[in-house]
Amino acid sequence: MPNKTSPVGLEKKNEVDPDAVEPQVPRPRKFDGTLFVKGFRLQAIEKISGRVLDGVIPKEALEFAGWDGSDDNVDKVPDMLWRTLVGDRGPNGHPPPAWYGRACLECLMQCNSSGDLNTKDIRNHKDTPETMRVFLERVQSVVWSRKFFLGDHEGFPPPIFGLAPKTARPGDIICILYGCSVPVVLREIKKRDLYEFVGECYVYGMMDGEAMPFARVGVPEYPYYERKGFTIV
Repeated sequence: MPNKTSPVGLEKKNEVDPDAVEPQVPRPRKFDGTLFVKGFRLQAIEKISGRVLDGVIPKEALEFAGWDGSDDNVDKVPDMLWRTLVGDRGPNGHPPPAWYGRACLECLMQCNSSGDLNTKDIRNHKDTPETMRVFLERVQSVVWSRKFFLGDHEGFPPPIFGLAPKTARPGDIICILYGCSVPVVLREIKKRDLYEFVGECYVYGMMDGEAMPFARVGVPEYPYYERKGFTIV
């Protein structure tokens, strides 16, 4: 006879159906402060200029890009130089206008006695044309407090050229990370197979997917299972 003090079948309702138990999801591993990213190495930094201070681009930075101020190259500024100076962009992020190259050449003809390009002095000079001022404003916004570098060309020629963060130094590596819109600078932590993130960088001729052939396996597909990567701390 059923118990009058409790609803009929209460015992069955409280029973646990073993087939209805949800499987336990394993807990994710505790975050250890590292980030693993897929990508590949372009080159290591072999040479690097001093930091651009107060708008002065040092002579060695110009030489990295093939400009030495001699009579042999005063007729045309190397593309890699003037395009790097403006980040290969013009106003509002559009491709740079062709006259940037001519404006750059005029500026280079006014390097000081040490061979440095003082963009601030030229821009502030009362006789500087307005077009050159516009060009120099763009240059200053791109290069301010950064360093110019030249790669070691290990793996493929020629050495890469570009702009790195102010803390970059020789031996740092320029990498392409999948999913990242720009190349980056990493610093290997010796004997630990770990890397430190130094910052983003500009690499001439490698900003719009041109580096992918150097991945050596063609353009990889997401989620990049077959690619190696870097553990960043």
